[in-house]
Amino acid sequence: TPQANQSMHAGKWEKSKFKGVELTGKTLGVVGLGRIGKEVVKRARGLRMRVLGFDPFIPAENLAHLEIEIKDKDTILSEADFITVHTPLTDTTRDLVNLDNLSRLKDGVRLINCARGGIYNEEALAQGLESGKLGGVALDVFTNEPVPADFPLLKYENCIMTPHLGASTDDAEFAVAMESVDELIEYFESGVARNALNFPTVDPDSMDFLEPYFSGGQRVGKLLAHICGGDVTNIRIDYCGEISQFMVQPVTTSILCGALTLSLGDQVNVVNAPVFARDRKIEVSENKVDEARGFSSFVHVRMTGTRGQTAELRYTSINKEPLVFSLSNLPLEFRPNGILLVLRNKDVPRVIGNVGNFLADHEINIANMELGRDQKGGTAHSVLTIDELLDRETLEKLSNQDHIMDAVQVDLR
Repeated sequence: TPQANQSMHAGKWEKSKFKGVELTGKTLGVVGLGRIGKEVVKRARGLRMRVLGFDPFIPAENLAHLEIEIKDKDTILSEADFITVHTPLTDTTRDLVNLDNLSRLKDGVRLINCARGGIYNEEALAQGLESGKLGGVALDVFTNEPVPADFPLLKYENCIMTPHLGASTDDAEFAVAMESVDELIEYFESGVARNALNFPTVDPDSMDFLEPYFSGGQRVGKLLAHICGGDVTNIRIDYCGEISQFMVQPVTTSILCGALTLSLGDQVNVVNAPVFARDRKIEVSENKVDEARGFSSFVHVRMTGTRGQTAELRYTSINKEPLVFSLSNLPLEFRPNGILLVLRNKDVPRVIGNVGNFLADHEINIANMELGRDQKGGTAHSVLTIDELLDRETLEKLSNQDHIMDAVQVDLR
């Protein structure tokens, strides 16, 4: 099309000179199956192309929903009629097509790169165009920009180039501006940073699923750290069920951030939490389990404090909100929100009534209460959501009430 347009502007009518190629029935290789790669896949399938996909950073099992053929890099290079790349430039993707593997490409293959310069070796592209091995090349990005006047690819008519235009349309620029504003609002409202430069990026579809676990992670991390007494030495996180199929690093970091808040306050966040954890020699481990008994998905978090205290809970997502359904292996169901009062006591009569009277005497209203016990006459736990914070003296008095073994207050507002 660009060549035919140029011919027309030169006052020519060369109808028989220009022939294109149909896409229907051809094989497209898509390298990089993030947000943009997935959109390319959708459009290619709409054109009834055979689509081969490869992504060096996403496990194949997480790409099954695309309903394409997931292949290795070499298969794509040898079978595709068109190859398009949508990945960052890394050691894995640099020189994806090079002088050594050029001969293994399908004769007449057409290469497209609108991602990063250097993914295709430009010397190999020139050689492939010169020999006729390559049917055509389309580039919007280059190893060195701007390209010099003697850039070798400039002489090939079947190499279509644009000066790194990217999303250079009024509509795209407006959409980017709106997206930036929306992401800022989302971060200040929920703490979710979708495209942070120094924090793992998660595609929007995955983040929609992970967001309750991410936002809940910081709160349950803070809660467990309080129960452990503050400083934490070990955190184990089991991702059970459907969540095990996702990249869970942001959730782990969120839990870690919450656990460190008690000792570090506002100076810790989801970006620097791993650095603080490493400096403090906190052991953090992840485990993925396919099965999630009773739920489609949940997260099991266990912490150990510096004095050997342990605490654990399980939480899930209900209606896109985090819900704790187990604390200390007891069936306790509560939202990790607001001001929580966590009590451990002997399972004997009048404890609940005494706690209620104590809080009433101090003008503290109970908004919600959940109870659980390990066995009759054993140890019981209760989680109360209260409307006002107890001062230190009042909390200590509550801890000293008959049959109360521990009283922990956590502000999760």
